[in-house]
Amino acid sequence: MTKHLNDDWMIDNGFMHANEAEEDKHWWSNETVASLGLQSPVTISPSVKLEKAIGLLKEHGFDMLPVVDEAGEILGVVTEGHLMSLLAQGKVALQDAVDKALFKGFKTVDVSTSLG
Repeated sequence: MTKHLNDDWMIDNGFMHANEAEEDKHWWSNETVASLGLQSPVTISPSVKLEKAIGLLKEHGFDMLPVVDEAGEILGVVTEGHLMSLLAQGKVALQDAVDKALFKGFKTVDVSTSLG
């Protein structure tokens, strides 16, 4: 269903010409994440209690927080939805450390990643 959103597939299957794809490029497609001027994200360590993580999510109005180790490497994220699901199922408790509720299915980008 999403193939029509992929220019390469559209070109390969004769639904679009290569020059049309170039014309459709947005002004930002050659920019990088650095050009957005974003602030450093709020992060937490894996030893933080889930209760504190939930408080931080509410305090900042976030639905997820990156979890990083001492070296700054991303270990995963904690998301509001995933935390609530695990708590409701009794798989974790509020006094457990965040590392018991890590979600690791995420993609990372850095400041040199293209927006296009």
